[in-house]
Amino acid sequence: MKCWGGIIVKEAILNANISDTERLKQSFTMAFASIKDELDEHRESINDNTNELHANYEYMARIDDKLRKISERIEQIEAITARITGMPITDNEQTSIRLTETEKKIFLLLYTEAEKQATYETIACYLGEELPIVKEYITTMIEKGVPIRKRFCSGGTCLDIEPEFKEKQAKENILRISQTTVMKFLQ
Repeated sequence: MKCWGGIIVKEAILNANISDTERLKQSFTMAFASIKDELDEHRESINDNTNELHANYEYMARIDDKLRKISERIEQIEAITARITGMPITDNEQTSIRLTETEKKIFLLLYTEAEKQATYETIACYLGEELPIVKEYITTMIEKGVPIRKRFCSGGTCLDIEPEFKEKQAKENILRISQTTVMKFLQ
């Protein structure tokens, strides 16, 4: 036990006035009540924020649903317009791909080498470029929207073009590859 001014604390508590004990009890009660009030305020604030988040989520879900319906209606209008005019609907994302001449050569190589499984090394050999430069070209083409698939095969990483894109390129010439470029590639 500790001494407090020469008197043992236990004895001080036992010998204390009822009024001192009562004051101490009131102090603790007030402190705990204050802590409880603060915690209740925090809880209410958290509940309010949770309710606001839930309301925002529901609002966003309604907006998504309306956007989906608008998109469906636009597709219906495009289909009707295509039937009336006889003009096919073009995908604007696919028509905006612009490649450099070197990227076009790489595309043609991948386009024609599907069965032979083109690799970074074969492309580098064909172009006469270093391997890191070829990898950068491939990355840039993918970023531009050319769907180049990468697979692991016995010779390393094999590259090819997605079949749907190849078909679309053959029909619509999305990449605007001229006959001159094709002739240079074939030589």
